[in-house]
Amino acid sequence: MFTRPRFNLLCLPALFIMFLSFGVVCAQHETTGGGVMGGGPVGGSTGRTSSKPTTKPSTRTTTRKPTVTTSPTTARKPTTTTKPVVTSSTANRASDANAFIAAGDTQYDAKNYDAALEAYQKAVGLDPSLTRGHYRIGWIYNDQKNYDDAVASLKRALKLAPNDANVHNEIAYSLDNLGRTTEAIEEYQEALRLNPEFGLAYIGLGDIYKEKTKQIPEAIKAYAQGIKLRPNSTTAMYNLGWCYNDVENYNGAIQVLREAVRIEPDYPAAHNELGYSFHQLRRYPEAIQEYQTAIRQSSDYALAHFNLGLTYKAIGNRNLAMEQYRVLLRLDKDRAQKLLNQINN
Repeated sequence: MFTRPRFNLLCLPALFIMFLSFGVVCAQHETTGGGVMGGGPVGGSTGRTSSKPTTKPSTRTTTRKPTVTTSPTTARKPTTTTKPVVTSSTANRASDANAFIAAGDTQYDAKNYDAALEAYQKAVGLDPSLTRGHYRIGWIYNDQKNYDDAVASLKRALKLAPNDANVHNEIAYSLDNLGRTTEAIEEYQEALRLNPEFGLAYIGLGDIYKEKTKQIPEAIKAYAQGIKLRPNSTTAMYNLGWCYNDVENYNGAIQVLREAVRIEPDYPAAHNELGYSFHQLRRYPEAIQEYQTAIRQSSDYALAHFNLGLTYKAIGNRNLAMEQYRVLLRLDKDRAQKLLNQINN
């Protein structure tokens, strides 16, 4: 709850002059956006998938959950035009491969990814045509940040299923993390060509445009489209709000960030970013309320303390601004000095 700072009683003309003399003190928003979500790290991972049958169970902090229409038993198996000759030996190998896929699925669903990886590797060793096995091996490698091996496995999946949007989306994530930005963009775009309703691919593109190529207007378009298709993607909402703030569309930022904290109230970075939007519009009481919420949720959030101090400076309450300076001396001495310089300016 925002507590209004105490002022000395001034006549209205004097109060007006005082506010003019303070001018607009520039608050700061997160330098990269998306770097903190609900107290945990996020970022480029927002463009990956995580729903069965092709990916692992969804997590709170990511937006990797496309709708998949294929069933677990048939996902991404290549179609054949001729029926293969089945011998007892090949039948046994296929049966063993399917058994390893089933075992991998069990471990995968339980988030025992090392065991799942071993099972899937045995499956594709027996039957290299199991697209789902290659895909999930690639996904697990990505989860382990082993992006080179992920690319190799996902390329095998693409040879078997070149029109699978999920595989293109996943390999785009690998390529992005390897710094192969142009190729990653091409893969996201191919995923969208194959599935124009693939919200995660839009969000993945937004991440690249925002973080790598610094094309903020393009990032805004991609995030906005992704959010239309995935309306509960709070990380994407946060990043879109950050981008709106970056291009000084503060009202647009307020709209999307309010929705993010409505869906996920315990989201300190979003409250801080929302406070920044209000501050830039000189809606100081609302800015203070958002910064205080961010600090309640994450007491050591140095940037929120810094911004709160600047907002107290902007309304002329030096005592409360100095309180934030003293907190920052413990959390971030460099930022504390910057705040002190602003207070004394």
